[in-house]
Amino acid sequence: MADFQQIVTGLKANYIIVIENDLHYEENVNVVLVKYCELSEFKRERLTTSLNNIGKIDSVELLEAFRKGYSQLVHNAELKAALLPDDLPEYLKAIQGEGLITEPLSENLKLICADPTVNELLLRNGIFTLGDNRYDILLNEFSQIPGVEITFYRSKPVPAEMEQFLGEIKHGLQNTGSAFYIAVIDKMLGEGQEESGKAFIEQDLIPLNKTNELKSLAFLFTSQANMTQPGTFGSYFIREVEKGGNDLITVIAGYLTDSAYATVFKSFNDDYLSSTENAFEIALRNQQNVKHVINKSISEGISPFDSLKAWFDQIVQYNIENRHIDSISYYSALTIHLKGFLLSTK
Repeated sequence: MADFQQIVTGLKANYIIVIENDLHYEENVNVVLVKYCELSEFKRERLTTSLNNIGKIDSVELLEAFRKGYSQLVHNAELKAALLPDDLPEYLKAIQGEGLITEPLSENLKLICADPTVNELLLRNGIFTLGDNRYDILLNEFSQIPGVEITFYRSKPVPAEMEQFLGEIKHGLQNTGSAFYIAVIDKMLGEGQEESGKAFIEQDLIPLNKTNELKSLAFLFTSQANMTQPGTFGSYFIREVEKGGNDLITVIAGYLTDSAYATVFKSFNDDYLSSTENAFEIALRNQQNVKHVINKSISEGISPFDSLKAWFDQIVQYNIENRHIDSISYYSALTIHLKGFLLSTK
């Protein structure tokens, strides 16, 4: 099986959304500060823009002042591992940075961390407490892949939030250069209904993708996964994964490879159908050329049917071979992972 990172980057699936009700607001202001300083540029810019949009301009200025000062300190890796994120004041004192936590910063953090709207924005950008540690393996694996960005949600978006949800997906895809996004969704979504996560994918996510020409690969996280082999194109992109399974990453890597397999053959199918339709339209517009082909075939002793079929096939093949170069490169890259798919198929 190909390396997990290679599969994710090969698919261009560097944007990930996680919908899990067992994510909790971070109440420790020291942890908020540390995690804010560790945010990627993408998440930090998105978070500060959102905070400014709801009038938390002072909070952004205070957070940025702390981050810039924190980045200029001479850090101690051993102390960092031992004390952070909880014991930030002790760590700063040890590296001569205790002056960074000012009274205005402390008071402001207490206020914004009591604001549910701010808490939701922090959580969305990765500043939260994870209630279910069975996600740790997967999130750690994703976070080690350069360029991957993850957006977190505690619940599925309601209809009034779908436009914002779509905007965040598009923004994530654009900023990570992704062709796919990966959706990791709790199967029950905290609603006590076994299929509520699957229903969200089928009734909301897939129509959203179709309307906006987006592509996703959805994983339903569940305690008991249904490992049935997919039989339709759509079923390759909704797969169940057992939370905390010993071979979790191997299973997900296999599913990602499966999706590459399905995507390659879907591209063949789409190209052929599109090229055939185009050839048909060319034939309808070029009766004189067709008559010439028929006359020439008769003079050469070839049946009109065979000559017309050969002419039509040539147009189809020409259209297929003259696809946009970016598409050719992308689908060619996907075929690299088919070896892993075939080796894992018994």
